[in-house]
Amino acid sequence: MSNLITVSDLTIAYPMSDGEIFRALKNISIEVNRGQIVGVVGESGAGKSTIGKTALGLLDENAIIEGGSISLEGEKISDLSEAGFSPIRGKRIGYIYQNPMTALNPVLTIGEQLLETIEAHTEKRGNEAKAYAIELLEQAEVPEAEDRLSKFPHQLSGGLCQRIVFAIAICARPDLIIADEPTTALDVTVQKAVLDTLKKLAKQDNIAIILITHDMGVVAEMCDYVYVLRYGGMVEHGPAEQVLAHPSKGYSRGLM
Repeated sequence: MSNLITVSDLTIAYPMSDGEIFRALKNISIEVNRGQIVGVVGESGAGKSTIGKTALGLLDENAIIEGGSISLEGEKISDLSEAGFSPIRGKRIGYIYQNPMTALNPVLTIGEQLLETIEAHTEKRGNEAKAYAIELLEQAEVPEAEDRLSKFPHQLSGGLCQRIVFAIAICARPDLIIADEPTTALDVTVQKAVLDTLKKLAKQDNIAIILITHDMGVVAEMCDYVYVLRYGGMVEHGPAEQVLAHPSKGYSRGLM
């Protein structure tokens, strides 16, 4: 079976003002299949988020893809133009940010933001779009879904806002969701419920997930396979149970 997304020997470099080159990623290779939840773990500065940014064409202007590539179902996407990424962002690859309050517009209602996304990525309009918005919220386990459409983000809890971000991310039924530390900003008491919701959404729609995290408890709860990064390089990778129970490298053991 071919991979949904393949990262092959990816090296991302940033020229510095002193003439030095900082390499945020060094020959990184990752494979993800449909319905699979893959963890990319490591401390801050490991290069985890750079993978997600590259897959969406959101690298900083001074970033250079020095080597390697990212392919989606065999089609190279890492060198696409801004226009080339338009049919991919949101439609084929969804993104969930670390803090739901930064992902949601504070001056628009939940309904306005959901409907805007639905109309941008689907053919649904009017009452059909509203019904789909309610369906998405219910699928993301948001209680009193219809009532939430008229609310502003600040009127809802962080856990509810993160579930709403999930609903927006799955709007176009993407092939892949990149979840960048999706529970870091949440109270520990709601993290498990939110993660269970994300896992359920992935399995029922056969969506692949790249879960970027530094939290090994989240990896144990969620992931089928895990890649451990440090300073932009690959430390080790393998099935989550194997890496968690029997890490082969000292750095991985330290993370545990």
